Amino acid sequence: EKIAEHAERVIVFVLKHKEVYLKEKYERGNISVIGVDLMDTMNSRREVILRRIAELFLDTHTKHLHQKLYASESGKWVRHTLSRLFMQTVAHVYPLKWLFRYAVIQWWNTNTFDTYFKEYQPDITVSTDPFSPFDTILMKNARKSNTKLIGLIRSWDNFTTKEYLQVRPDMVVVQNEDMVQEGRTLHDLKNFIVVGVPQFEYYKTYTPISRETF
Repeated sequence: EKIAEHAERVIVFVLKHKEVYLKEKYERGNISVIGVDLMDTMNSRREVILRRIAELFLDTHTKHLHQKLYASESGKWVRHTLSRLFMQTVAHVYPLKWLFRYAVIQWWNTNTFDTYFKEYQPDITVSTDPFSPFDTILMKNARKSNTKLIGLIRSWDNFTTKEYLQVRPDMVVVQNEDMVQEGRTLHDLKNFIVVGVPQFEYYKTYTPISRETF
């Protein structure tokens, strides 16, 4: 709603099964909610493989622990060793990461949102979770259409626990300066705005109910 106050029109893309609920909640004035049937695309073999590759490009202590835990539970120690070896070498070669991002947009893209971008010709695309499969596909379409991208990182640990961002936003909104450093070193991001924790803004004006009412 704050964005809508300063924009001619705001288009909110959501998963199809959430469309009715979110239309009732948010659609008004210059805000339109559009449901997109993206489940099959998100779970397609290509998108799953791309997410797995992106995970291997993120070499952090936390990811190593996650892989080790998975190996101990599944017994797939050979896979763990090979993945770890890949992460420790290839994940630190920037030209390969650049090539991966280029291929994701130019060769392994989808045309899911092409019709919408041609119809609405947005000035800016805002991703509220750049690591989610839905937003990743949206951002790939946006980048291919040369639309400016803003990415909002939802949690303080996303940069170290998720995957290498397949698409680099033009501006990244983060919670603190530590995230700025992580975004630069782990994801090769450049431009940041530090805003604190947006999801807790609600509590600035929140008045809890009385104990008796509870």
